[in-house]
Order: sequence, then C-alpha cells, then structure tokens
Amino acid sequence: MKVLAFGDEALTLGGRRLRPGRFLSRSALPVAAARVVASGVRETLGSLLSAPVALRLFEPCLPSDEGWSAISRSAFVWRVRGNANDGAIVLRSKDARTLACAAFGETDRPEAPVEPAFSPLESEVLRRVVLAIAGNLQSVCGPWDRSSVTPEPCASVVGFATYFELQLERPAEVRIGIALAREPESPPAKKISPHAVLDVSLATSVIAESARIDARRLTRLRPGDLLTLDLVGDTFRGHLVAGSQRLASGEIGARDGRYALRVTGSRRFP
Repeated sequence: MKVLAFGDEALTLGGRRLRPGRFLSRSALPVAAARVVASGVRETLGSLLSAPVALRLFEPCLPSDEGWSAISRSAFVWRVRGNANDGAIVLRSKDARTLACAAFGETDRPEAPVEPAFSPLESEVLRRVVLAIAGNLQSVCGPWDRSSVTPEPCASVVGFATYFELQLERPAEVRIGIALAREPESPPAKKISPHAVLDVSLATSVIAESARIDARRLTRLRPGDLLTLDLVGDTFRGHLVAGSQRLASGEIGARDGRYALRVTGSRRFP
C-alpha cells in the first residue's frame, strides 16, 4: 500500500516551513492487529515457560524478494491456513533451539561450536510450542478449528506479503517472525471535508480567450504583431485558472483603474 509521508528536512517558503511529501510502501496491517498477536504470544509463552515474559513488537513491513530470502535462510517455517489469510511462524535455527531449551528451563545454556541436530524430544517440544503460538494468529488470519488445523512445515516464506517480528527478551532472547501471505484489505479512507482546505492559498491567473485568428496568419506571427480582441461592450471574455484547471469563466474589464474579471460561470466541485 502506498501512503503519503513527509521528510524530516523542511523548506522555508513564503515565511512558512514546509516538509516535502513522498509516497512510501507500507504494510496495510494495522499495528494494533500485530499488537493483539504479540499480547497473545506473550501470555502463551508465559504459561508454557512458567516465567515472566518481556516481549517487544517490531512494526509490520513489506520485505523485498531478497528480504524474504534472507528471512527464510537457515530458518524453520510453519504455515497456518486460516479462513481469511495464511500465516507463517518463522524461527531461525538458533532461536528455535533456544526456545526449545527454555521450555526445559535451560535459559543460560552455552552455545556449542556446531549445533547438533534436534533430538526427538526437542523436536516434539518445539512442535507443541509452535502449535500454541499459532493459536494467536487467528486475529490476523481468521478463525479456524484448532482440532483440525495444524501448522505445516514449509521451505520458506518467499512470496508472502507482510512480516513483523516479536523480540522475546526474557526469560530468553528469541526472535519470532510472523508472516502473512496477503495484505489485509484497507478500509476506504474518509473524504476530506471542504472546510479542511478553506484556508489553503491557491495561486491563480486569468487567461483572455477573445482573439480569433486563422491558422495561416498564426504561422506568420512575429514579435511586435498586434491581435485585435473581440470586445463585448467594454469587456472581453476570460477564464480564471489554477495550473491547468479551469475554475471559472467571465468577462474581463476595468474597475477602479485596474483590470478585473467578473465571474459569470464557475466550476462546481464535489
């Protein structure tokens, strides 16, 4: 989703400080929805690990293809198929082992130079932890029957859309990645009220459109040539424009010694 953002550097124009705008790609997943998942995961892990859990949430993002490949590299991935969306739980091999050890109360286990393969007991414990965590994805993937839906191991999350991470800081340091296969649909934005822009200054100009000339004479025009204006009484036709948009039409004449436009027709805006 493209959203309008403003840069940190401001420009000074007409005595006012303005920040240039630009469109950025941003996940359509509300941070509040990711916060619901994070809160559920914290409670789930607190119950499984029988210890207070401190957890940080990182804002949802839209990784590039290279980013998805880096996320999937050397990671365990489990896919969950919900009614509204598919989700995935991503654990890098080091984080997966740390989480499995934490389930046994081994939070300060030193790392081996080369990590051995998971034992059958560690694999089963990790599977149950992932199954418990997956139950918290229903808020972003839609409800499902827990008795019939089981996280499926998959090779990677390449091709998914949205990603955010949960940083477990206590009782062990573990990063848990959450990926969604599709971006959630964004609700339509509210229309801007006309009253919100009434004090915005608009640069306008008046263009006279009362001279008629044939194409042959037009090709022969040179600097200094004169064109006769088609006057209507003491006035001639003109238009009020802003950029390329015609705002109003009317008659150009003189008032109090200055040229002026008397508006006879205006464009109606929604």
